[in-house]
Order: sequence, then structure tokens, then C-alpha cells
Amino acid sequence: MSELKPCYSVERCNLVEHVPLSTPFAITLAPSTACIFKCCYCPHSIPGTPFVKKNMMWDTFTKIVEQIQEFDTKLKAIHIQGMGEPLINKDLPKMIAYIKERDIADQLNLITNGALLTKQYSLNLIASGLDTIKISLQGLTAEKYYETSRYRINMQKLIDDIAFLYKNKKKCQIYVKVADISLDEGDKEKFFKTFTPISDRANLEYIRPMYDGINYEERNIVKTPGVNIYAQYHPSFEVCSMGFFMMYINSMGDVYPCCNYRDPAGWGNIHSKTLRNIWNSDTRKDFLKMMVRKERYHQDKYPICTTCYMPDAMLKIEDNLNSLQENDLL
Repeated sequence: MSELKPCYSVERCNLVEHVPLSTPFAITLAPSTACIFKCCYCPHSIPGTPFVKKNMMWDTFTKIVEQIQEFDTKLKAIHIQGMGEPLINKDLPKMIAYIKERDIADQLNLITNGALLTKQYSLNLIASGLDTIKISLQGLTAEKYYETSRYRINMQKLIDDIAFLYKNKKKCQIYVKVADISLDEGDKEKFFKTFTPISDRANLEYIRPMYDGINYEERNIVKTPGVNIYAQYHPSFEVCSMGFFMMYINSMGDVYPCCNYRDPAGWGNIHSKTLRNIWNSDTRKDFLKMMVRKERYHQDKYPICTTCYMPDAMLKIEDNLNSLQENDLL
């Protein structure tokens, strides 16, 4: 039976007390940058989708894992998600087992839309050793799903697949969340009634503007100052803290400071630089210094950052680095 908690770790430290980090707290891997959905709030809905849609090759994946092992300590978490649907990559269960066997992270988490789940795929994912599977819903009816994601879902099959996953989960935690914009009147109660019996956590996710190139107003998605997607109230994030504690690696091995669909910082690629070298590089340090100087909206070296709303939408209260000084990075 579900707890009504957000679908992220609630045991977070105050980041400002720990930076600079010799090892990132978390790394996000994208096994695929392709997706079967075109959610109205996601870059996959942009005509011509301005990024490569590709599955991660096995040699790229193993090189990433090998390089993670070079850090001083274990990661707190590896998140299998990114700008795409992980289940599209049929090597996914093997990838997860490969990571788990090497004991390089305290938590191994998967975020999926769940549409490609089958009984066998679910059993393979559970057997791989995942700690959590987080399923993002785009409505409670086939009609609402299509309106939000342009995908024709069999809603009863999806519910049955999640129920099967929960029944066979062993130690794995199953979280289910639903986008608030895809709910009609009365659907909130229906969501909790349907999914609390077949998940360990269930909650709403409040969609906020994050990327340029998407007309959010046209989709009735408004920017609510000081409120993130978890409905947490917080001061404005003058410093985007993502690059201080995490790295995102796309399916081709490009390394970003965040989960944007475009490279905001030019940190490099794992085929030409190691993750440890990237983490300790002057390129990354210069990027962080720009953030600490609160120049994100007032510079032209990193133009993608000037139009990005992701920090206020995604970051949690404990991630606030507004008080950090440049000398604190030395």
C-alpha cells in the first residue's frame, strides 16, 4: 500500500554544507534518447526534435561504468532516465545488472513511462537488482493520454502491468506519479484509489515550464514563481546547483551538468575524456564560478542557461546554493 510521498529521496542533505564535491552525488544515464511519447511539455514535442534519438551502445555504457569506478567514493545514486524512454533500449536489464554487480552506487533508480512494460520485461527489471522503479503517468484515460502525449495507451493494460510489477517487486520500490495537467475534475481521487494499492509511493507531479522552444502558455502550463514540480515553495534559485552535485550522460556519451536536451556547457564526451577528468576540469570549474557569481541570465558564454527555467522547476529546497561564494569552491 502506497505512502503519499514525492517520488524522490526525502533524505537529502543541505548541499551548501558539502560543496565542492570530489565525487558527484548522482549520475543520470540515458540508455536511449528516443521516446514513443511526445508529451506537450517535453522537447520531444518540438517539431523536428533538435537532438539525436539513439540508443546507448554497449561499449559506451561499459566505458561509463568503468570511469565511474575511478571516483574516490561510491555515488549516492545512479538514475536511469534522461531525454528519452529507457525501456526502448532492450539491453536495459543487462545494463542495470552490470551496474549493480560493480557496487558503484548506493541507489539505482529507473524512471519510465511504463508503456512498454510486459510481464517478462518487468520480471527482468526486478531480477536486475533495481532499487526503485518510478512510473510517470500522463493521464487516467486513453483520451487524456493522447491529449497529453500523442500516444494511444491501453489504460487497463498499463494498470495491470503496474499491478503485476508491484506483486513481483521483491525488494524493489515501485513509485507512481501523474502529471497534474493530465487530470480532469475528480481524477486526483481516482488516481490515488487506483494506484495506492499497487505502489509503494504515489503522488502528483506539478508540470512547470523548463525548456525554451516550447509554447507552455499555449498548453496552459504557467510558471509559478517559487514553486517546483513537487509543490515545494522555495526562494528563487539564483544559482543553478545541478552541476555542483550531478552529471547527466546522454546516449552518445556527452556529459552535461543537467538534464537539458541541449549541451549548455561543453564539458566533453566520455570517449575523449574520463568522467573524473571532466569533474575536476577547469571547464567545469569556470561554469560553476559563473553560476556562483549569479551571472546565469547576464552572460553570453552559456546561452542555453539564460533561457532555462529548470532550476526553479526541478531543484529541491536543500539544493539551494544562493549563499555560496566563489572562494568556497577553492
